[in-house]
Amino acid sequence: LLLLNSLRTDKNEYLYIFPVGQGLSALLKSNDKTLLFDTGTYFRGYDSARTTILPTLKSMNIHQLDNIVLSHDNQQHIGGTRTIRKAFPSAEMIVHKDLQHMIDNSILCKNYSYESSGLIIQPLPMQTSCAFNITMQDKVIWLIANLSPNEWNKLIRDEPKPNVVLFPNKGRSKGFKIPTDWDDVILIGSTKIIHSDYSHHNIHNAYYGAIKLEISADKLSVESASDKEIFWWARPIEAI
Repeated sequence: LLLLNSLRTDKNEYLYIFPVGQGLSALLKSNDKTLLFDTGTYFRGYDSARTTILPTLKSMNIHQLDNIVLSHDNQQHIGGTRTIRKAFPSAEMIVHKDLQHMIDNSILCKNYSYESSGLIIQPLPMQTSCAFNITMQDKVIWLIANLSPNEWNKLIRDEPKPNVVLFPNKGRSKGFKIPTDWDDVILIGSTKIIHSDYSHHNIHNAYYGAIKLEISADKLSVESASDKEIFWWARPIEAI
């Protein structure tokens, strides 16, 4: 509860990455649309959607999801789907091709796009999992789950430089080259141990606490619940 209150709710547009353990779930909140990318992990009775995602959404006054994206068939990414769909039965489902046969009236992620004056969502040309290029407030966000190194290499070669990236395979796998001019790109992982190849880059890890990126025309700021300077209660108590 303290963690939820520490990440302040507001009416701004943002990307919020839930601390769901060795899994992934991210909320994109814009003035036009609220989209949940993956539903977190389910493992041996632990349902991160029930214990973390739903209470956080309630705390943030999120009472409607327009879209739920299921990036690929992996319980670290879609384990909380039953719980989330029960809570938001009217949300439009956008799914990977391997999952479409299980979900009636769903849309293939490669066929989904959206455009308004304030938000553009376009699919990225991936096969391993769903991936989207988001433009909001002139900031570019890549929502990515799992990719192969070859898909990643093609992506960074063909697409313009983004501002924010959900890093492939949650940051735990080697083999994903980070371009030399990406020092200012915000990378987000969600794994117990970020691979050492990426540790010297601007990478944040949602495994140890929620991450919130405030997005506006003049700023792109990051708050992390694992930041002990902001979240004073997480700092060790010094001996007197």
